[in-house]
Amino acid sequence: TVEANVQLGFEPDSRGYEICKPMLDHFDISSLRLMTNNPRKVDALTDMGVAVTEIVPIHTGANPHNESYLAVKVDKLGHINKPT
Repeated sequence: TVEANVQLGFEPDSRGYEICKPMLDHFDISSLRLMTNNPRKVDALTDMGVAVTEIVPIHTGANPHNESYLAVKVDKLGHINKPT
């Protein structure tokens, strides 16, 4: 969870997206539509000089097994869409 990462001294979400840039450059991609609910991904690509022309949200149905996990993504990590 987010709290566990922080208590262990890690960032709430320590994933990095720098590996995307060489791959996008290899295929000469400078702009894209991005399927994500994570604003950090949009910011990371934009900071690397990749134009995000559209954010396509990922709609995930909430159920008793994932609803708290999805809520944490919205509440603690700033994800864009609430689960449906």
